[in-house]
Amino acid sequence: MVQEIILGIGVIIGLLLYKKTNPILLKLILASLSVSYVLGLFNYPLTSTIGFIGFGVSSLVFGIYCSIKNIWISALIGLFASTTILHGIMNWPFYGEMQFIMIVPIICFIVVCLNWRKHLNEFSILTILTFYMITLFIDLISKWI
Repeated sequence: MVQEIILGIGVIIGLLLYKKTNPILLKLILASLSVSYVLGLFNYPLTSTIGFIGFGVSSLVFGIYCSIKNIWISALIGLFASTTILHGIMNWPFYGEMQFIMIVPIICFIVVCLNWRKHLNEFSILTILTFYMITLFIDLISKWI
């Protein structure tokens, strides 16, 4: 429940930064991340699965877009998010370790926040993905406690 609220705050902040997102592709990725979050809130297995997969595909497209544009720190955040979603869907081993490694993209987001003018176009998507990674890290910590 707490994770859904934290991710919801990230989606709201991302949507508030919608006007700062310039390329049409990034606006579509932002919209698909938001719709995927809303689909994940429903308690039906089909809609939550579609939302989860949509979130993963959107983050993968964002990571590939940033890789093409040579924005490597943003690409790292997008690829980390898509990798954890892939681990969650496929039930691969070492998912707990993937949750622990989420500290790396969180630190990358802090670096992006220090240079926010350089990353203004993709800042809304980075906010949503970082809040997702924060929820994964909180989930891991709650399992430890």
